[in-house]
Amino acid sequence: MASPQTEERGRQSDEAGSCCGARKSRRIWSLWKSSTLAQADVCEHPLGYQSRVSMSGGLLFSSVHGTREAAEEEVDELKREALAAGWTAELEQPDDEPK
Repeated sequence: MASPQTEERGRQSDEAGSCCGARKSRRIWSLWKSSTLAQADVCEHPLGYQSRVSMSGGLLFSSVHGTREAAEEEVDELKREALAAGWTAELEQPDDEPK
């Protein structure tokens, strides 16, 4: 049986950069596209574990799962989708020398 989820999309939040405030959290990944940074965290939540994706310091997506494994699966799937869309795990550095 799938665990119930709650979602928040597109809400700007000052706490997005710190994931879940004072609650215990774990950074799962950081990806870049151009100079834009997206990060995913999983943290403890009163209802289980919360997966959160932030972009440029603002909350982009959040959902709550009954288990840490389910929350991590979700952010892993989001990472696969982002990589397929051209995001990268390393910040691209501009070439210093002209060609």
